[in-house]
Amino acid sequence: MYISKVEIKNYRNLKDISVDLTEKIILLGENGTGKSNFLEALRLMLDSSYRPILTENDFTQGMTKFKGTKIEVHVWFSGIDQEKDKDLLAACHDAHTQSSNGGITFQMSVVYQPRKDIEPEDAKNEDDYELIRYAGGNPDNKEGARRFREYVRLLVIPALRDMERDMQTWRTSPLRRLVELMGLVNNPDFKGVAEDVQKAAEKLQKISPIQALQKEIREVLGNIAEGGQSIDPMIGIAASQPEDLQRMLTFMVEMELPVDRTSLGLSNVLYLITWLVYLERLRQAPSKSGIKPEYVFLAIEEPEAHLHPHLQRLIFENALKNEHLLLVSTHSPTIVSISDSCHFVVLRRTQNGIKACSTTGFAARDVKMHKDVNRYLDATRGEMVFARGVLLVEGDAEMFLLPAFAKKMKESSNITHSLDGAGISVCNVYGTDFTPYVEFLKFLDIPFAVLTDGDPNNTVTGLKRGLDLAKKLNPTNLAEIETHFESQDLSAVRDGLAQAGIFVNEQTLEVELLNVGYENEFCNVYRELDASEKQEDNFRRLIQSKDFEEIIKRIETSGMGKGRFAQRLADRLNANRVPPYIERAIRYIMAKVSGRQPDTVKALPPLETAQLPEENIPF
Repeated sequence: MYISKVEIKNYRNLKDISVDLTEKIILLGENGTGKSNFLEALRLMLDSSYRPILTENDFTQGMTKFKGTKIEVHVWFSGIDQEKDKDLLAACHDAHTQSSNGGITFQMSVVYQPRKDIEPEDAKNEDDYELIRYAGGNPDNKEGARRFREYVRLLVIPALRDMERDMQTWRTSPLRRLVELMGLVNNPDFKGVAEDVQKAAEKLQKISPIQALQKEIREVLGNIAEGGQSIDPMIGIAASQPEDLQRMLTFMVEMELPVDRTSLGLSNVLYLITWLVYLERLRQAPSKSGIKPEYVFLAIEEPEAHLHPHLQRLIFENALKNEHLLLVSTHSPTIVSISDSCHFVVLRRTQNGIKACSTTGFAARDVKMHKDVNRYLDATRGEMVFARGVLLVEGDAEMFLLPAFAKKMKESSNITHSLDGAGISVCNVYGTDFTPYVEFLKFLDIPFAVLTDGDPNNTVTGLKRGLDLAKKLNPTNLAEIETHFESQDLSAVRDGLAQAGIFVNEQTLEVELLNVGYENEFCNVYRELDASEKQEDNFRRLIQSKDFEEIIKRIETSGMGKGRFAQRLADRLNANRVPPYIERAIRYIMAKVSGRQPDTVKALPPLETAQLPEENIPF
């Protein structure tokens, strides 16, 4: 069983979201987009250890506080195994329904609403409201929700930035939960240890320096308090009872050092593993009513803090492969790189509030594309799922030069943000098959633009590739583009594709750079990368004769390669010499990210259409 859908209304900054989910959930989004609130909403429903106290601050900003406004969280559970889950099905028979595909679905709800004895308009504060949980979509079925919560639980591991405090504080330590599950205070051997500690405490009182120190403290206290206070301090060992002794249990690591004196990274690993062990034991531990939880959902908030990337991979490759029903909120491309591409949920700001998108169903769309994207999302390219917008390019050269061009354009006030400043990533697809990545970004509703080469020998080839991609995007001007292509009006085809976010140059990036005046910079870089004076002269003659095919061949076969050449060239770029298709693409994605309608056809848009509103600046 897994959480298949969540709806949240009017809860903090989550005004109205609905999102489909799978067995594993990788929750992504910028700071302030509601990832922690999403987890808190699930805790309202499922975490039996959580004691929520909602206030007026929990209503979405701008909503009417109280006076009938409801906070709602609805959670659906699918993937029910009628044999394995027969106890749950029997106990919660009034909480499930037949889904559209013939399976069984549970629906659980938690609503913060006016009390029944108060008219909604008269409910003006917290005393007039109540939090109710119910099952099966029936507000009267509160008992069904109570029974469900005995079989299904949520365990939330807080962000690792609080690890040291949590490990040292008995109330919040995961070790406490493990110890309590063991019933250690009733263990005869442990009681024997407590008795030994009590004897040690009695021996301690007989040590002369201890006796002298106690006497001095008592005398000073007596003088200050003038003998009027019945305080009789004693130096001893507090853990003389089993209940007290178990509170002193702690982990010793690295030459028996306590956790607070060892490596923070190792401590975090130990902290996570302790929670995972507790999760396994919790599944076997009956509740007070004698019921073992059949399902425990594990939610981990930002686990990457202070964890080396290799440790992130080792821990979460294991967690993602086993049967844990797992939800991880993260900013880590490393965790993204080991996750399945159909497990992502992205929260993002829009003009209408926070929006949630998921890649649930991406695997079903096309198995090959699903595998392609899984292979593609490594720790570098995984950045795309965190981006506000994405520029998809063919190779390394574009990946190095586009951010540099945008930076120069920003410095010259041609646009208001660099790509990083606008939250835009450049992602290299290492070829011309953009379709898997376009489909993936469409699932997450992340704005994107594609930059691809025309063919050095036949521009029609590149435009045909762009047209085929446009057919998958199905823009409103598709018929117009096809008409222009049939009539071989290639300039009009290029402009039409630009409207759809597909930017095709005349031949290749290098040719476009030379056409806007980077001849000298090409020669300087060629010489800087160990070419001889004679080779540089030959290279310059090739540029003057516009033998583009040979120029590209020299760059590719001289031991430098396009990527390395572009890296060196990036330092020599000029805002006044930007290839038109690159400038159009940058302005297009800037406008998309800002929520404006881009204009990329007849002329470059004026400055203001490429500006991002202040509220969209990601700082």
